[in-house]
Amino acid sequence: GPVGMEGLITFLKSPSCFTLQELRLNNTGCGVTGGKLLAKVLKECYHRSLQANHPLALKVFVLGRSRQENEGATALAEVFGLMGSLQEVVMPQNGIYYEGLTALADAFSKNPDLRIL
Repeated sequence: GPVGMEGLITFLKSPSCFTLQELRLNNTGCGVTGGKLLAKVLKECYHRSLQANHPLALKVFVLGRSRQENEGATALAEVFGLMGSLQEVVMPQNGIYYEGLTALADAFSKNPDLRIL
């Protein structure tokens, strides 16, 4: 659940994450709350990395079987659009429908090197 995502916060907020290229989180079951928390922390990391002149350029993002639904997908889409560096995104079995898919599609259009969905 979302409690597990809280365990990643310290790591994701650290400067060592400015160079993170792959984030693979499968079968977390973190739900919407965990997904929104992940999006918030990644967004903070991105902004802090910009201030350090080393923008977060995540290339691979995997979050499967994690019950993101539309709210979690929309929150993550905001971060994906900011970064613009994704090459691969895998998010199966998350219960994402029209609203979330629309937000993700918009974000993906801002990632010109995206090759794998």
